[in-house]
Amino acid sequence: MLDDLRHALVRGKFTIAIVIFAAVITGYAVLSLLTEQYEAQGRLLVKLGRENTEVPLTVEKGTVYATGVQKEEINSYIRLLSSSALIEETVDQIGLARFNLQGPAPATALQRIKHEVKRAAKWGRRQLNEALIILDLRKRMTERERVVRLVEQSLEVIRERDSNVILISMRLADPQLAKQLIEVLTDNYMRRHIALRHNADARTVFDEQTEAYRNEVESLQAVASEIKRKWNVSSVNEQRAQLLSRLHALKREVDESHTLIARLEHEQQVRGELLGQLPLTSRTSESTEPNPRVEAIKAGMTELQLKRVRTASRYSEDSELVKTIDREMQSLKDLLAAEESTQLGEVQYQPHPLTEEFLRQVEQDRVQLAGVKAGLALQVAQVAAIERELQELNEGEDRLRMADLQRRVAEDKYLAYAMRREETRIAQLFDVHRVANVAVLSEPKAGTLPVYPRKMLMMGVTAATGLMLGVALAVFQGRRRPIIYGGEDLADTPDFPVLGVLRVGR
Repeated sequence: MLDDLRHALVRGKFTIAIVIFAAVITGYAVLSLLTEQYEAQGRLLVKLGRENTEVPLTVEKGTVYATGVQKEEINSYIRLLSSSALIEETVDQIGLARFNLQGPAPATALQRIKHEVKRAAKWGRRQLNEALIILDLRKRMTERERVVRLVEQSLEVIRERDSNVILISMRLADPQLAKQLIEVLTDNYMRRHIALRHNADARTVFDEQTEAYRNEVESLQAVASEIKRKWNVSSVNEQRAQLLSRLHALKREVDESHTLIARLEHEQQVRGELLGQLPLTSRTSESTEPNPRVEAIKAGMTELQLKRVRTASRYSEDSELVKTIDREMQSLKDLLAAEESTQLGEVQYQPHPLTEEFLRQVEQDRVQLAGVKAGLALQVAQVAAIERELQELNEGEDRLRMADLQRRVAEDKYLAYAMRREETRIAQLFDVHRVANVAVLSEPKAGTLPVYPRKMLMMGVTAATGLMLGVALAVFQGRRRPIIYGGEDLADTPDFPVLGVLRVGR
């Protein structure tokens, strides 16, 4: 198989050479018909500036770092740079006449041939385009629309890797026109960028809001002053400490008063019980005299004795009447035995000294108890007054805290709007001086060598393609015409008997 291929290549070398030459000539002719394109490039730098009020942040080891410009923001700038409105404005500013590219007049016969071939190709494309338009397969376009479409197809706006750089490239047959397009496009973009960021009414809005919040802060300050005056609030912590100190002291005094009242009432109760047991008076002098009842009893006994004698003379000793007289006499004897022979006469009394001392102490305790109770009522009234004052202080503190909170919120809003107003003022100054966060990193530059077509690469590909086609054609021709190269080929050929093999020496 390899021998067949080798023999086919040797036999078809002229065929391979002719195919390669034809492919190279065809590739060169095609390259001659292609219009050379030059590339112009410019770069814009998107930096942290006045438009980036919300800077993306990252946190690393507790430290906040700005990560640069947001990806979405750069994509927005790219969209604006490649927008149709900006391209149309650029084309109108440059003018359609600038896009009527006329190459230099051909000087040699080869250049004239190439010129005529290109003109014929253009004429053919125009006829094809007209046919497509007639068939309603393509819309008819004006000269301006064709130029705008050409610029859109030639323009490329991309972000260079993950940087903050935007690359603008333009490929056209005229390098100076491509450079001019990038310059005008960049200028128009900068103007539009600043115009989009500019808001003439923003400062007025911020001025009004700032003034409104300033008035609100002053009003809330007046409310806080009125609360301090009405509720007598100056230094809440010191006032509360003083009131609590007085309240605790009064409550201790109230507890002491209650204890003292209980003790005095208990002492009065004990003294009252003791007074019930003590005599109210004591005797100072007394006299004795015979007891008149003893004499009366004795007289009665004498009379009964006489009566018994008279009765006994008439009745017996066992009679009931005698026994009755005896019982009466016995009763009188018992009474006589119970009576004292003498009795007190005139007695003089005076108040008992211990009772009098107890009564004096009881009166003193009563007076002291009344004084303590009066003092206790005053202390309770003072405690109630301090508690009301504490309650008013707490209410005043709550109202003052709420007023201070509202005032701080209003102050924060005031400061925020004042800052935004200042930022707006600075932004308007930037607008006047055309300051933005997009800067031209490198001016547009036109390439000196064409970037399309890549002639050496295309010629190399064309030569390689011609080589492969030539080899394939040579192998195909060899297969169609069998040729005998040796005994084996002859043996494989039918109708040719083999007589022998001759070896020729050197």
